[in-house]
Amino acid sequence: MVVLNTQSLPGLFDKLDFKYVIDLPRYSAIFISARDLNGKSQLFLIFTKYQHAGLVYQRNGLKGVWEERAEGSLYKRIIEQTQQRAIPRFTSDTFTFFG
Repeated sequence: MVVLNTQSLPGLFDKLDFKYVIDLPRYSAIFISARDLNGKSQLFLIFTKYQHAGLVYQRNGLKGVWEERAEGSLYKRIIEQTQQRAIPRFTSDTFTFFG
């Protein structure tokens, strides 16, 4: 079961140090690992096509949930940053969310 919370935290993601990007074409999604200014790991799952296009989820490891980010510009900022910088990018056609 996946639990999703929706919230908006303005300015929280203005400065992220992106570590790597994994394209998941099978799910029309992108998985991104980053670190914030405090060195805390930030994990994102972004859907890129169809009815879910532009949805951004962030992993909350303490609660064990993926939280939907309601910030309208977060999707654009993350995509722009990951395309502009020299960030390691990987693709997995065989990745599966289910065992």
